[in-house]
Amino acid sequence: MVYIEEAHPVDAWQDDDNIKAHIFLAQARTLDERCVVAGTCVTQLGLGIPALVDRIDNSTERAYTAWPDRL
Repeated sequence: MVYIEEAHPVDAWQDDDNIKAHIFLAQARTLDERCVVAGTCVTQLGLGIPALVDRIDNSTERAYTAWPDRL
């Protein structure tokens, strides 16, 4: 799994499902911030697979275009 930029951050386009689930994340501004959120995601979801984190310039997301499903 590659953790990329937030699809529905509170400072851009917050999704109703995130509001219902009490997920309120701002878009990461630094790689360290993105790594913290990715680690929280891995822990909270109980992922048993390795997780990598896209660079802050979103080069992996752009190269593989995770649209419309960011899975």
